Amino acid sequence: MIVFPVAADPALTVVMVTWGSAGWVTRSLGALVDNTRPPYEVVIVDNASADGTVEILDTEVGGATVVRNRSNLGFGVASNVGALHARAPLVCFLNPDAFVPAGWAEPILRAFEDPSVAAVGPMLLNPDGTVQEAGVVVSGDGHPIQFGHGDPPSVHAANRRAPAVSGACMTVRASDFEAAGGFDPLYHPAYNEDVDLCLTLRHVLGRDVLYCSEVRVPHVGQTSVRAGRADGLMARHSDVLRDRWSPFLSGVAPLTELLGRRSAYWAARDSLTVERVLVLEPTLPQLETVAGLAARRPDVRVTVAGPTLPDDPVWAAGAGAAGIEVAAAGDLGSWLDARRAHYTVVATPAGRLGEENESVVRSTQPGADWVDVAGLEGKLPARSSAVAPALPALPALIGPSGG
Repeated sequence: MIVFPVAADPALTVVMVTWGSAGWVTRSLGALVDNTRPPYEVVIVDNASADGTVEILDTEVGGATVVRNRSNLGFGVASNVGALHARAPLVCFLNPDAFVPAGWAEPILRAFEDPSVAAVGPMLLNPDGTVQEAGVVVSGDGHPIQFGHGDPPSVHAANRRAPAVSGACMTVRASDFEAAGGFDPLYHPAYNEDVDLCLTLRHVLGRDVLYCSEVRVPHVGQTSVRAGRADGLMARHSDVLRDRWSPFLSGVAPLTELLGRRSAYWAARDSLTVERVLVLEPTLPQLETVAGLAARRPDVRVTVAGPTLPDDPVWAAGAGAAGIEVAAAGDLGSWLDARRAHYTVVATPAGRLGEENESVVRSTQPGADWVDVAGLEGKLPARSSAVAPALPALPALIGPSGG
């Protein structure tokens, strides 16, 4: 029996939508109760499952609020229904085939200490341990890309602002979710409503979406929808995204270019930044200075690289939490070639880089300004406080009603 604790004043509400989830739901809920520190609450919305899911919820789960819809309302509308039952200021939408690890909630909650943050998503992992998604990038033709898919987790071990994160495990500030109108029923029954919500948060409400690399959540994916139908829904709903958000996607490369040209791929990841800074061979004291800069300036991409970086996983994890991308870059030339013309500023202590490495950097980053690490912060522009432009009226929080 899985029994969730009672919370008089929950800090977090976890909303789970089930439909044909009998094979996964107990494992997901078991991970949730084992790995989540109170106070929190759980709301489960079942979309008229016919595979035994309801019976499992009735007999094997206690302490959760269970809402039973009379028909399948789809992921978005059912999630909106679940959000109406939430009492906490933060709402996490969690798929029944996603399995949260120990300590997952603390970094997520900590991210919301920044008042500009409206939504946070973790690194999602494939069953084989590779990255399934390290945030979402939306191509110019409306196709969401699971950034980093198939890569080792170490490649994407830095927190950063992202265009979107996945609804498989997405935590949203409840007030922002309501202000955005929740998930749009237009994407019934599933796919891209999570990306649409993130774009609304960013471009309509002027809020931030954060990819949190510190939390790594295994996610099976497509366990409720056949692969062929899922592909069709994603293609159709990508057209909806393109049509709705074309004013903001016009400057982004199309899908084929993003997937076919590595430099465009990395540029899309960092499209929300005002500067992209490469710090090469910093000294240990300068690493602390750079960490402080990255923590203060989430709108700046900071990458540190070089063979003399500390070989310390605790330090690397702390750097990632501060938003610093760490690359040992033993083969500096190959690593930089994939990011050709990516960095706008190169910072390095005088005399530490060497002529050969300097030549490689200058040839792959021809437009970058060069500064000493000590003068880096003075090189950066002021943080933008631009107000997002207005878009047409938002949809209502709840779509077709269900009980």
